[in-house]
Order: sequence, then structure tokens, then C-alpha cells
Amino acid sequence: MGRAMLIICAGLLVALSYTFFGFVTGREGISQRNINTYEAVKAKNTANTGVQIAIQKYNEDDSWRGPETVNYEDASLTLSLQQVNPDTIEITSNSTFSNADHSVISAFDISQNQQLVPDFVTALTIANGNFNFSMGGSSSISGNDASGQCADKAGIVVPDQAGVNEVGNQSGISGNPSGVAGIDNSTNFTDVADLIDQLSPSANHISGNYKGDLGTASNPAVTFVDNYTKLTGGIPDGHGILVVRSGGELDLEGELDLAGNLKFNGLVIFENAYQLKGRGTPTINGSVLVGSSDGSSAINIDISGNINFQYDCDTKKYADLSVNDLLNTTIYNQLSVYE
Repeated sequence: MGRAMLIICAGLLVALSYTFFGFVTGREGISQRNINTYEAVKAKNTANTGVQIAIQKYNEDDSWRGPETVNYEDASLTLSLQQVNPDTIEITSNSTFSNADHSVISAFDISQNQQLVPDFVTALTIANGNFNFSMGGSSSISGNDASGQCADKAGIVVPDQAGVNEVGNQSGISGNPSGVAGIDNSTNFTDVADLIDQLSPSANHISGNYKGDLGTASNPAVTFVDNYTKLTGGIPDGHGILVVRSGGELDLEGELDLAGNLKFNGLVIFENAYQLKGRGTPTINGSVLVGSSDGSSAINIDISGNINFQYDCDTKKYADLSVNDLLNTTIYNQLSVYE
């Protein structure tokens, strides 16, 4: 009896040991599967992020093709780009995270970009028809494209013939035609106001005596002026978008004081600038857009001193990059994706 009991107990112990071993092995297997799943998901997510990184590299330099290795969140990305045809690019992003690998191949139509920044129509675009205009001193407004990449335009464009009459004949306006404003009503300032609202929460807001930068060629910025701001001497050339908002008087020597020989490359937007006084000696190289969300209020535009508005369609790239960086947008239409 006792011997039989020992045999039975021994059998139970062996059975329990197998059960316990199986339980432990099962837990280890589940843990390993969880780890593998996490690594696979991480590799997939970083591979898709790599597509955005590659797009950014292409936006900064359209000759970039890779392959290039980039480290992102402990993953190693290998990025490359192929120009399939003039309108299509194909980006390959390979991600390795721990023991997991994932690849994404995505094609984009670069001719169908989701444009957020308004077109650079010319040196000065007045989007609203209700304005008063004066120009004097040695100021100049040139619609002759500085980059040579776009057709020369009238130095100032307005939405209708009444605006052309208000500008009149000005010796400081050059372009095609010269001396007078042209008509262009393609800019919808409501869309511009919507863009401004999107940019405002994350943009750099400046005021008072400002000595910082306004964006560089490699890292253009979106800068807002909401209150009195004086840009003091020693500021390097700015790049990107400069938005000047005011519900009252706006003066380039008051609300916005552009002292010295400051040069800004990109887009300058004056929103609700009921009194725009462009004085001093700065140069705005790119495009200036003036408009109001309240079309019933007249905009008083007084351009004098030695200020220079110079049309340069190539500087739109700084405006586009600054918006894409700030809003983290993909500006191209995705055609396909393979994972």
C-alpha cells in the first residue's frame, strides 16, 4: 500500500512539474510575443515617420536622393528617394528597431501639393479694394523677379480698376507694366486669415525691442507681431513668414519699426493693417500681402523713406518650409503606399 502510494505521489510530482514547466514556458512565450509585437509596431511607426523625414529633406534640397541613415527614437532609418517622372517621387524608408525591421515605399504626386502659403503674386499685393495709397521719398516697389525664375509682374497688384486708379502713376513702381498697378484678384484673404489662425498658436510672437533672429535660410520661421515692436540693429537677415496683426495703427516706425538695413526673405502679411506706413531703409525680398478681414474699413497705405519691396518668387520656399515645420504638414498628394 505504502509502495503504491509512493509511486502515485511520484507520478503526481512529475505531472505537476510538467504543468509548471509548461506554465513558465507559456509565460515566457507570451512575454516574448509581446516584445516582438512592440518592436514590430515601433519599427512600422518609425518607418512611416521616415517618409516624412525624407519629404522634409527633399523640400530643403530637391536634388536629395539618399540613401541616408538617420537615427530616430532608437530606430535606425535608411531613407532614399527616386524621381519616377517630373511629377512623381517614390520614397523608400527602411526601419530597424531592436530585432524588428519594417519597410515603407510611398509614391507622391509633387505637382498636386496641398498649398497652404498663398502664391507670391508680386512685390505688393493689396487684397482688399477699400484702401488709400500714397508713396514718396526714395521708396521702391519692384515686380521684376529677382530670382529670374518667374515672369516679371506689375510691382503692385490690386483687385479692380478702382484700385489701379487709387495707386495712380508712381515713379517708384517698376515691373511689367511699370509705374502703375496691375489687376489680380486671385488672392482670397479669407483663406490667408484662416492660415494665420492656424499658425498663431505655435508661432514665435515678438514685441518691444527685439534683437533675436527672424528665421534663417536653413531654418526659416513664422514670426508674429501683435503689439508694438522695434527691430533693433544687428539682426541678421530674416527668412520665412512675418505676420503683422493690428486692429489699429500699424507703422513701420511705430507698431513695427524696421530700423537699419534689415532684409527679410519670404512673405510678409499685414492683416487688418488699417494704417500701413513703410518707412526707413529695410528690404522685403519676396512678397508683401496686405488685407483685412473687415472689408468695410479702409486701409491707409503710406510707403516712403528708402524702403524697398522686391518681388522674388524663389523665396516662397522659405515661407513653405516655415509653415511645414510649424504645422508638421505633408504638402504632397500621396498616390500609393506599400508596406
